[in-house]
Amino acid sequence: MAKFKSLSRGTQIVLVTGPLLFFSLFLTWQNVAVNYGRAGVARLPLDGWDAWGLLLGLLVLSTSVRFVRTTSVRVERTRSPSRRPHASQPSSGSLATPARP
Repeated sequence: MAKFKSLSRGTQIVLVTGPLLFFSLFLTWQNVAVNYGRAGVARLPLDGWDAWGLLLGLLVLSTSVRFVRTTSVRVERTRSPSRRPHASQPSSGSLATPARP
């Protein structure tokens, strides 16, 4: 929480409202009625992914990822030791079997 408070106000706003905007794209915001004459009327629900919503969704995702990547702490990756020696390699340490006399 201290790291979040140390960010600028604009970055805080983007990190909070970006995901909210992204999830709101899944809500149905409009219904379009199409009249087919004698066949009847069809009602089509439209969510945020119709028309410009796809572009907006991709923009929000890329902006959120950019802010998270620039504000996150870099973690150094270390090589983990191998779990088990390969069957062709002799084992060493406490797992080694004693030699027979």
